[in-house]
Amino acid sequence: MSKLVVRVKRSLFEPGWKELVLEPGTYLLGRSPDAHILLPDRLVSRRHAKISFHEGRWYLQDLGSRNGTYVKGEDIRSKGPIPIPNEGLEILVGTTVLELKPLSDEESGGARK
Repeated sequence: MSKLVVRVKRSLFEPGWKELVLEPGTYLLGRSPDAHILLPDRLVSRRHAKISFHEGRWYLQDLGSRNGTYVKGEDIRSKGPIPIPNEGLEILVGTTVLELKPLSDEESGGARK
């Protein structure tokens, strides 16, 4: 499970993408033009959250955003990096709902980039 799919489930703003497949690494999510995962949502901070792959697992961490990152209704701003389970995770950033889902090795072959 080395790749991660980031899918826009719902958004009030058009991000310009619907699905991304990430290779292991570290990715900035936010409104900044420097963000790897750019969300033009006015309630998303410039440097809102970080998605990273470490020791065989994907993690999500809020970077002190103004409006928080929510997982199952819970604000994770003070939680540090949280693991993304194999079955995936829905998150709310600003008004945007994203699905984060690690891909199995079999699924990785057919995913779009």
